Amino acid sequence: MLFGWDDVVANAKENQEISYNTRMVSQPVIEKYIRNVNFRGTVRKELGQSKINSDYQGLVLDPLFEDYILNRYTRIQEAINELNDVRELNVSIFTTN
Repeated sequence: MLFGWDDVVANAKENQEISYNTRMVSQPVIEKYIRNVNFRGTVRKELGQSKINSDYQGLVLDPLFEDYILNRYTRIQEAINELNDVRELNVSIFTTN
């Protein structure tokens, strides 16, 4: 049982890293339409708002953003599935001893 655990955990970590990298690569597409200060300013009021309007409609209509959403969703689902495998393997390891 334990020898398979390393592979399952490695697969889960790989999916998480790919999901993060997808987000980082897609950041310029998002920042093309959404002012970073406007996004961060919703949480940190002291940042204020940009004098340049964000274009949420443009973002939603951008095909690269659609690709980003699809890739992100797929990777997150794969990561969740892998983490469920880790959980099930952990339960089986601890319940057999």
